[in-house]
Amino acid sequence: MIKLRAERLFVHPVKSCAAVEREMLQLSPELGVVGDRAMGLAIDQPPTEGDGVHRRKVHFLHGMRWPEIVRLRPEVRFDPGGPVLNGFALASSDGTAAVALEELAQVGGRLAPGAGEARLVSAYPGRRFSDRANPYVSIINLDTLDAFAAFAGDPALAEPTRWRCNVYVRAGLGAEYGWAREQAPLAVGDAALKTEMLLGRCAMIQAEPELGRTDHPELVQKLRAFENAQGFVHPEERAPVMGVLATPMAVSEIRAGQ
Repeated sequence: MIKLRAERLFVHPVKSCAAVEREMLQLSPELGVVGDRAMGLAIDQPPTEGDGVHRRKVHFLHGMRWPEIVRLRPEVRFDPGGPVLNGFALASSDGTAAVALEELAQVGGRLAPGAGEARLVSAYPGRRFSDRANPYVSIINLDTLDAFAAFAGDPALAEPTRWRCNVYVRAGLGAEYGWAREQAPLAVGDAALKTEMLLGRCAMIQAEPELGRTDHPELVQKLRAFENAQGFVHPEERAPVMGVLATPMAVSEIRAGQ
């Protein structure tokens, strides 16, 4: 069991919208992080029964096509039954403005021209909106992330909110490649997880999280160049990697600083 300390924790209550930093995350083998991607801004039909986990990006406003959507910061409370959305804050260079739920269609149109109306939908109980069918917890090694930011020449790239993962730890440069190769068990505080695979990255990382614009259009290529420079080899994952995906072994909690 590899013991790790959680430096920072995040949940993403609404798919492709901004992260919410938390002091504690609840984990379960069925959901991964409880409350993560529990809602989405649908731009076509609402999900059908049994289709609330694995769902293609085309059914939602998403940051790969509309990076502006990452400016929507969910204002939520976390109850035992899951996150309850009270509204959004719209991040911008000149401050924030409240966005009421009834304004979502207009907000979706302003942020994502050509998307049509955006409707808030919730995943069915026990499910979530995710590009992957399994209930993973995403983990990033900050030592690797810091090294990449230095390689790319932009310290701001080390800001966790750009990378849209759940748990951030420090484990030494590149340690996560070994975890994935060995499918290593991890202990983060009192939570036990099993490493499943490396986390291949897409163009979503190119969206700057505060202003909602693509500020590094070459970032995926830079990440590949960084891997090559470090000698990180992973033939099982076609995309360049930052982080790993792990499954919780039991219902548990992770607390920041533990």
